Amino acid sequence: MLKVFFINDQEGWAVGRDGMLHTTDRGKKWARLDIGTGIKRPISSIFFINPKTGWLLAGGEVYRTKDGGGSWDRSTLPRSDYPRFGAPGTGYIPDMAGDRGDIFFTDDRNGWAGVGCGLIFYTNNGGKTWKNQLHTGSMSYGLSRLSFIDSKRGCAGGSSLLCTEDGGKTWTEKLGVPPGSGKRINHFLVQLQGISFLSHSVGWAVGNEGQIWKTEDGGRTWKLAARRDECGGATFFLDKKTGWFHGTGSLSTTYICRTD
Repeated sequence: MLKVFFINDQEGWAVGRDGMLHTTDRGKKWARLDIGTGIKRPISSIFFINPKTGWLLAGGEVYRTKDGGGSWDRSTLPRSDYPRFGAPGTGYIPDMAGDRGDIFFTDDRNGWAGVGCGLIFYTNNGGKTWKNQLHTGSMSYGLSRLSFIDSKRGCAGGSSLLCTEDGGKTWTEKLGVPPGSGKRINHFLVQLQGISFLSHSVGWAVGNEGQIWKTEDGGRTWKLAARRDECGGATFFLDKKTGWFHGTGSLSTTYICRTD
């Protein structure tokens, strides 16, 4: 399981290597969906802006629906000018990211897609076409999780946390962990697997080794709120009290936790 998303307090989706799950009762029961798009890659992310309009990210491809998932249109993320394995003239192909990636829209036109090797793409036409907005120049970033407060402010996470206040034109590192350096915070490496903003000020980021980070100033600063001896995964908050969190415990046990 790679991403959890709820459109209201009852209906939500979870996607991953084996397709898509759907719930209409706050996550008490989940049913597998056959989305019928012919997707052969793992679905790394899902996002709905309203009950009808949503997007899937699978490798280097984005699928958009306007009828609540009844049908899907496909677009392809462009080849990046970031060199493949450091070789000049060999652009990085987004579908090489495998199951690493995330997608986020602030309205029905403006959206971002992040894939492995520190690449972020931007669309201003609802996902019909995309352009490369950021490549970090380091394969160690792995910026595969995104969340935006509005069309200007948002964060991207992986082996570090980068945030923007100008719609992605510039990004600033917030946790102070140089990618690939092996530097640790409180004796553990940063590897974020999910980011979710509740409001213009409050947000959470979760990661491996049970890391749960919290911001109360819109992503400008982050503090470690909790840590558990488990692997963190996707997180999603619907309101101030209700949220879902996916993780992996001992013997690779997969679970979904809900807080009220």
